[in-house]
Amino acid sequence: MIHVIADIRVYPGRMDDLLAVYRSFVPQVRAEQGCLAYVPTRDLATDLANQHRDADRITVVECWADMIAFRTHLTAPHVLAYRQRVKDIVADVTVRVLDAVPAGQDAITPPAVNPASEKKPPRMRDQPYGRAIE
Repeated sequence: MIHVIADIRVYPGRMDDLLAVYRSFVPQVRAEQGCLAYVPTRDLATDLANQHRDADRITVVECWADMIAFRTHLTAPHVLAYRQRVKDIVADVTVRVLDAVPAGQDAITPPAVNPASEKKPPRMRDQPYGRAIE
């Protein structure tokens, strides 16, 4: 499993335009083979003294089954179309591809589902966007 942090900076005043694109784009990504999570987020207003907030930035937190799934995502038709749609909206993108350190892996591995149980835990990609991009 790999984790990807995509830091996306939009041109000033263009955040609503990017969010409009994301409303149709995110479900397509979450439906991809190997996508375990794809969550666009933005800075939350808090009282933390050391917090850096940027109204023109979205951070996408992604989790992929493996590097093959992530590379396939990068060339998927809907991703190529997305890039064309946002080329005049997005000013800059920085991507970090991460691997969990051994000490942290247990903290993120979901618990095993009891085969006798009919209730399965929800997959992250099945969850709604949340407040970040509504």
